[in-house]
Amino acid sequence: MSNNHPASYSPRRVKTRSGFREIWKSTLAAPVTSIVLFLVVALASCVVVLTAGRGEGAQAQILAQIDSAEIRSVTLHDNAGALGLDTSWVSELERYSVVEAVTGIGRTVDVTISANEDGTRVSASDIYTTWLPAVGHAFPTQTMKHPTSALASRGALQTLGFEHDTGVVRVVSGGEDIVIRGPIELPDSLSFLANSVIIPHNADESAPISSLVITTAHAEDVPLTLEIVSSYLTGHSPDDYSLESSTDLVNVREAVKGELTRNNYVSVLISLGVAAALAMTLVWAVALLKRRDFGRRRALGASRRIIIGLVTGQMLLLATVASISGTVIGVLVLAFLKAPYPTIRFSLALIIAMTVLSTLASIVPALWAGNRDPLTELRVP
Repeated sequence: MSNNHPASYSPRRVKTRSGFREIWKSTLAAPVTSIVLFLVVALASCVVVLTAGRGEGAQAQILAQIDSAEIRSVTLHDNAGALGLDTSWVSELERYSVVEAVTGIGRTVDVTISANEDGTRVSASDIYTTWLPAVGHAFPTQTMKHPTSALASRGALQTLGFEHDTGVVRVVSGGEDIVIRGPIELPDSLSFLANSVIIPHNADESAPISSLVITTAHAEDVPLTLEIVSSYLTGHSPDDYSLESSTDLVNVREAVKGELTRNNYVSVLISLGVAAALAMTLVWAVALLKRRDFGRRRALGASRRIIIGLVTGQMLLLATVASISGTVIGVLVLAFLKAPYPTIRFSLALIIAMTVLSTLASIVPALWAGNRDPLTELRVP
């Protein structure tokens, strides 16, 4: 007869299932203490979410506002063409990993609606970039045989009175017609063009430019990007160019981030410490109340490891369910109050930390219960 057994009936799996079943039954057998342990961990988790979690959510919102592309930019202006800026600078600077996007700005002229040359004027600028397809726009074909194609910001379309987002404008000084083929949402780094007509060109085109706007990948990359751009200006007089950056705002961002993070850490550590201390006290109380039960188990052949596993297993089960419940309740309360709520990463970290810490706190009373003499425990009245 074969001694092979299906994997589902392996001794190890059967033993594991029996252990889980015993932990579950033991938890249900002491409803009052189980409910108290559940409430302690759940309440601690909820308090962390309502305090530190709310602070972490507010921090994320504040940093998202501060960390806009507008403050992640370095702008270089060529004064009177002294630097000889051209589109080759775009591809050159995009090679650096700290740079997210580079936009070259060429000529800027005034335009007005072609049907009424006395109408309100807006500015039109040639821009040379590679990021346009990433925001859902193709580079229009600019040829000598057809009118220049352009896009316009919502502000420019409203100023010009183009209700259908298309129309024809004319350059005031030269009479050139420009066809606006639709709207464009400009990145924050080009907010100064928020009321302009944009004539886009691929950065591969060779053309002179008057300004460069370099957007960094992260706010903390601004100082390094500033040094990189400055290295290309060696040998030029400061009067030949103007270099603008948001270094001061980046420093403010780091200060705000550090202060908020420090406050959150303090709140989390206090809450976790209180929860762990209460969990240890309650588990020890449970171990004292169940001394006869543990003594009977030992007398019937249960090892110290089984008793320790039973105590810590109950705490692990209760702490897992309680930390998830407390965290979810806290997030729902904050959402109901329309207050900032923590990110998913913070919530998961809290659930794991609360579960692990509560379980670790139960090890000391579990060791005490597992190492008691069974005969002595059976004499407990």
